[in-house]
Amino acid sequence: MSDVVEFLDEYPHLLTPRDISSITGISVCYSRKLCREQVLPAVQVGNGRWFVPKPKFIEYLNRTGMRVTLPQSRLRAGV
Repeated sequence: MSDVVEFLDEYPHLLTPRDISSITGISVCYSRKLCREQVLPAVQVGNGRWFVPKPKFIEYLNRTGMRVTLPQSRLRAGV
């Protein structure tokens, strides 16, 4: 899991559904649904944009065992 946490350092503190889609490989629409249904610990701000604090997302990954999609460059490098 430390590889995943290190990988997530590249992302902002507040993750968007698009970030979550990029990290997990699930669709952006499904990411939004998880936020809307509070499956992901998200907050809706301003014009309806969803944000998930990165530490809460890491807790969610640990709790659910959801897989993270590491970029191919990291897989080849053995990270």
